Amino acid sequence: MRRIDGNWIDYYLKSCEAQESPWIYHRFVAVSLIASVLDDCVTDMGHFVIRPNSYIILVGPAGKTKKGSAIKLGVNRILKEIDNPPRMFAQKITPERLIQFLGEGADAEEGFIKEKATAFAVSEELSIFMGSAHSRSQIIELLTDLFDFHDYWRYEAKMSTDERDELHNAGALNLLAASTPDWLRQSIPYSALGGGFMCRTLFVYSDQPRGPFALPYKYMPDNMDEIIDNLIHDLSQISQLSGSFELTPKAEEWYEQWYNNVYELTYGGGVDDFFSRWHVYAIKLAMILSAAQSDEMVITKEHIKEGIEYLEMVKGRMGTVIDNMITVESEMPTSKILQVIKRRSPISHKELAKYARNFCRADQLSSVITTLKESGEIDSSLDPKTNQKTYYYLGK
Repeated sequence: MRRIDGNWIDYYLKSCEAQESPWIYHRFVAVSLIASVLDDCVTDMGHFVIRPNSYIILVGPAGKTKKGSAIKLGVNRILKEIDNPPRMFAQKITPERLIQFLGEGADAEEGFIKEKATAFAVSEELSIFMGSAHSRSQIIELLTDLFDFHDYWRYEAKMSTDERDELHNAGALNLLAASTPDWLRQSIPYSALGGGFMCRTLFVYSDQPRGPFALPYKYMPDNMDEIIDNLIHDLSQISQLSGSFELTPKAEEWYEQWYNNVYELTYGGGVDDFFSRWHVYAIKLAMILSAAQSDEMVITKEHIKEGIEYLEMVKGRMGTVIDNMITVESEMPTSKILQVIKRRSPISHKELAKYARNFCRADQLSSVITTLKESGEIDSSLDPKTNQKTYYYLGK
């Protein structure tokens, strides 16, 4: 029997009081924790089933938003303490090592692994987790393929007779990671844009921490130990759910109408590649939200609507992520310089040149400034106090 009266995710936020990571990080860490323990659950859509597994990457400036701390609070303090926690993979990744990990501990029979081959990949630094630059494209392809569940799966990237390159009941992986916008661009090759990995991943961006909390213990709930214990107990209960979630008639009607309204976006292409599977994520999140509230395994209209609200939270903050990902390398100085002016407006030409000297020549900087002024994103004037040219950000 559960101890928490209400939504596990909302209760989880109590355990994050007086910690400076943004609330949106904590909310999606909680989503990821529940997703990682529901690997025996599906929603049957007729021609296919949807599983609640999720790829979630927290994105924000280095150090400022404490992305890794948000992950640690959920994974180390709660998930690792439940009964039968999911198998976690937190090492530097190579395709071969991940496949080996999925097959470890399972009995090989007739050339492939018979046990369920799934895992929860966790990384506080995505760039380190993704390993060497030359193998990242293969890793992205592998993660993309294993996002979905396969009765039988074989790794075809190299010729091998190794039985651990063939897996049964494989996939439906979960991923929880963190990255800065710049490291995200380096971790995910430009060639991966427009591919399946982007639309399978929720990039949760924030650049504003909470706080300050110099002495967190002064602001934490007095019953924090009890809160943590209740979260561990109820997540253990949630992990025992198995079988199919069912939509109520009202949920079916509402989801069908919403799906028809967003159909063009769903298959629009281009930048919309980031959002092209959100109709699937709407059901994934509805399953997770249902599990957060009860053991009934019923998806209501309210669960789907709340799941879409979660997606809108992500989408409303993704401008910086998308700009970094879709800007070709030759255009990166423009994007970087605009971000500097935006963050530090007003900024003197001397300060801007000092920042840009490592990636932009003086003639390039002049050209970028002209472009940004003509596009109406910045303006400049002579500072009467310093007699230096100063730039101002004009955007929202």
